[in-house]
Amino acid sequence: MPFIRRATGAGAVLGAVLDHGPVARSTVARLTGLSPATVSGHSHALVRRGLLREDHPAPGPRGPGRPHVPVDVDTGRHLVAGAHIAVAHTTLSLMDLRGRIVAEDRRPHRGTDPGSVLDGLAARLPGLLAAHGAGRTVLALGAATGHWVDPGVADDHPRVRFVDEVVPLLQERGLFRTEYTGTTLRDHYGLRRPANRIFDTVEPGTGQPAIGLVETG
Repeated sequence: MPFIRRATGAGAVLGAVLDHGPVARSTVARLTGLSPATVSGHSHALVRRGLLREDHPAPGPRGPGRPHVPVDVDTGRHLVAGAHIAVAHTTLSLMDLRGRIVAEDRRPHRGTDPGSVLDGLAARLPGLLAAHGAGRTVLALGAATGHWVDPGVADDHPRVRFVDEVVPLLQERGLFRTEYTGTTLRDHYGLRRPANRIFDTVEPGTGQPAIGLVETG
């Protein structure tokens, strides 16, 4: 049995198409539990925003009424960017809306100042986009910094030993925090949060973007 999303709104439609596309709107309605009219309205809005596209009708004899035009994720208009901050280097990636990597740029750190690391990532994005974006625009940038170390891979790295042996001593003496004070990488580094230039609408009463999709794995 296919996974059925119970979320509501445009995010549910976008998620169902991401999982099953190209897919008919009637199938999206069944997968999400939304009405066909609601699915149609959200689909049109997502197409206008460049997140979905209408695919070609399935070949074969046509029945009565309008032909079913499936929708799929539009990978030709937008990209998302991802940044990974490792011990000795940073990696900046461009991915299409299906999560397929378009380009990667990995560089060693030039220093350890957190602001310089983040500023360097931001400065590299326009060049990577110009070289590999093919006219597409970046919808968002996400950043991740590692915490897990695979056993037997980097157990003896001097900076890993610092985390395992020195940081606990600093925490016992009250010289190093024991938990994060915010929810984002900028919060952890004490950096100013810029205004959101991606979403221009929010869900009533929640303050959250009206359209958004986060895949984890």
